[in-house]
Amino acid sequence: MNTEIISRLRNSAFTSFRLTTFLLAALISGLFSHPVLAGLPDSMDLIYKATWGGMTIGTLEKKLRKQDDNGYVMTAKIKASGLAALLLRDTYDEESHFKVDGDFIYPQSYRLGPADKPDKTRLAKFDWKKKVVKLNNDRSYKLVRGIQDAATFPLFWMINPPLGEKQGDISIVDGKRMTTFKYTVIGEQEIETPLGKAKTLLVERQKETEPEKKFRMWLDLNRSYLAVRLENVRPNNTMVFELEKIEGL
Repeated sequence: MNTEIISRLRNSAFTSFRLTTFLLAALISGLFSHPVLAGLPDSMDLIYKATWGGMTIGTLEKKLRKQDDNGYVMTAKIKASGLAALLLRDTYDEESHFKVDGDFIYPQSYRLGPADKPDKTRLAKFDWKKKVVKLNNDRSYKLVRGIQDAATFPLFWMINPPLGEKQGDISIVDGKRMTTFKYTVIGEQEIETPLGKAKTLLVERQKETEPEKKFRMWLDLNRSYLAVRLENVRPNNTMVFELEKIEGL
C-alpha cells in the first residue's frame, strides 16, 4: 500500500480517536458537573432566614434524620422573632416520616400544627398497599407513585431533579387536602445568598386556578439541588426563606 495513503489513514484514525475522546470527556463533564444525590444524607440540618415584606420575622429550622435502612423523619419549626413573635399565636410545627426507594420518596405520615394543640393539628396517613392517603378531616385520596407531602417535596427534587423538563405536574398533601400543581422550570440563574453566590435552577409552582399565587424554588446546582431560596408569593405580600446555615450535606 502506498506510504502516503497509510500516513493519511493513520492521521485520520488518530484524529477520530482524539475527537471521540474529547466528546466522551465533554459528555462525562456535562453529566457529572452538577451532582445528583444517589440517596439522602443520614443527617442534615438546615436553617433558613425568614422575611416578610422585607422584614425579618424569624428562622425556619429543618432537621433530617435517617431511622433505618430506608426510613427517614423530617421535622421543621419556625422560630419567630421581633414583632412576629408577638403576633404569632401558634407555632409552625411539621413532621414527616417517609421511605426512600431508589430515586423516589414514599411519604408514610405527615403532621402539621402545634404539638400541644391536637385540635389544630393536620394529619395524613399514607397506605401504599391500599393506594390511599387518609386525612384527619375525613378526606381521602387515591395514591399514585410520585405524590409527596409538603415536607418531602423539596427532598424529592434533591434525588430526582426536574432535569431536561420544561413543565410538569406534582401532587402534594399538606394535611388539609391534596393539591395538584403545575410547575415550570424557568432555567438556570446565579443568585446571591447568605452562603455566597450560587448557581441555581429556578422552578416555579402554582395552581392553574390561582395564577396570582406562586411558589418559587431556587435549587443549588452545586449542593445536590438543595433549595437555597424559597418564595411564597401572594397578591399582597411575599414570604422569603433564604438558606443561611447547612450541616450534613
